[in-house]
Amino acid sequence: MSILRVFFALSVVVGVLGSKPRVVTRLDDVIGRPFSDPEVATLVADRTHAQCKPLDNVPYEAGYRRQMIRVFTQRAVESLVAEG
Repeated sequence: MSILRVFFALSVVVGVLGSKPRVVTRLDDVIGRPFSDPEVATLVADRTHAQCKPLDNVPYEAGYRRQMIRVFTQRAVESLVAEG
């Protein structure tokens, strides 16, 4: 018998954007989707990217850091799913 693993809950928190960590919202589209759905990582990464804008308070370009939010979020979700 095979077991279908689905997301029952998902929270994403992003640090180093400002004075406190930011909790990403509007991730309800992920609930009920199977771990094997390749769109989950992209969806979460896109929502995170849309909601997070780094401040210009460090020597690295804010635009580059913002793009890295999407990249690292996608990698983190893909790693979470791969580990089951």
